[in-house]
Amino acid sequence: MHILIGALVGAVFAVGMMVGMSLVMGRKPIWKHVALAALGGAVGGAVASATLGAGGFAGATLGRQVLGMGLGGATGGASERVAENVVDDRPLHEGVARSTAVGGVTGVVGLGVTRANGAVIARVFPGLAASPAVTTGVRGFIRRAMAAPTPGTGRGFLRGLESRREACERALRAEEAARQGEAAAEKPDEPADEAPAPAPTPGFARLLGGAFEATSTKP
Repeated sequence: MHILIGALVGAVFAVGMMVGMSLVMGRKPIWKHVALAALGGAVGGAVASATLGAGGFAGATLGRQVLGMGLGGATGGASERVAENVVDDRPLHEGVARSTAVGGVTGVVGLGVTRANGAVIARVFPGLAASPAVTTGVRGFIRRAMAAPTPGTGRGFLRGLESRREACERALRAEEAARQGEAAAEKPDEPADEAPAPAPTPGFARLLGGAFEATSTKP
């Protein structure tokens, strides 16, 4: 049950982060990216929850927390990249290694944020922040959800870098086209190739003279 809750919480967290970053950057969220973020977050949350165990962060040592968040981020980033390659009809392995590494680092970095959020929730809602392994029902579900890990996959960061690189490449191509246009405008027009002059034709008098010469030489 805790793995399923971890997958659900991870998907919601990943979608919220992706939509929030898009709005902050002044862009409309792309539904394809929303679905991919949900998939990666669900995989990452499920793997991290399985690694931490039923007790979540409350029952895991610091080393196990680091391992769970790192594995969750790595598998989430890899799965999201593979799914994106399938959607975009690209090779399955393209960019997977990079996404796995970035996802693992992002998951470990997110551990600090998760622990800080847990401390704030425990102070503001001490009743809900109790151990999730004690109660059931709606209250127990809320406690388990609050204790579920939310490892980041890093795909939003990589997607931003890829978008920036593509924008720079487009700008360079536009500059190159503009320079070529200016060079073509400044270059003087070359004169067209002149047709060769026709061979001179013999005049009428020369033709008559040649005829007279031919008749005078006959015996």
